[in-house]
Amino acid sequence: MFKKSALLVTGLALAACGDQPVGGTGYFDTIAPTTTVQEPVRLVPVASEQPDMTAALSEAVELAIAEGEATEPEIEVAQIDEAPSETEGEADPADSGTAEISTDDGTLNLNITSQEQQKIERDKAAILLAAARAQYEIIEPGALPNIVAGVNIALYARETTNAVGDNVYRRPIIKSRFSAVECGKFEIQDDAQRYFLANDGPEKDPLNLDPDGDGFACRWSPEFYRSLR
Repeated sequence: MFKKSALLVTGLALAACGDQPVGGTGYFDTIAPTTTVQEPVRLVPVASEQPDMTAALSEAVELAIAEGEATEPEIEVAQIDEAPSETEGEADPADSGTAEISTDDGTLNLNITSQEQQKIERDKAAILLAAARAQYEIIEPGALPNIVAGVNIALYARETTNAVGDNVYRRPIIKSRFSAVECGKFEIQDDAQRYFLANDGPEKDPLNLDPDGDGFACRWSPEFYRSLR
């Protein structure tokens, strides 16, 4: 019994003196975690191999503006240099029309051209209007003779039997074209019939009031007076 106790004490003393604990880990040792945490993947931008089109366009625009500014003074100088040569020489008669419609800077003024063309058109229209007025004739109805007042168209209507449009008397065909003009001189058809009978009608028609030869002037109808029987 005493030997067993001595061996146990000796074993505990050896265990306490060793550098490494029996279990490999002491009470105060830090235990490293067994699972590993991976760091997140970071995306690093990589420059594109293709050229930047925006930068190229900007450079082209700036270059064009620079070239335009550089050439403008040359154009102005050329215009100034050419001006004295035109004034020193005599003007060409063939170019007189161009000089009238051009401005000081050598550009064509379309407004002046349009105004001159309108003036030409107005002059032509005035000539045509004057020619038309020279051919214009105003026909006024003449005074009816006193004999018209004594013509009885009611009696003439009852003495005739033919209808309107029936050809009874011979008339030249060519006169039918001007009948409407002559009939327009009368306000009512009764006055035209009276005037027609008072001037050798119905056998003759010197005033061209009865072109169809029915004996009735300007399409006058005797039916109203015939119905009074």
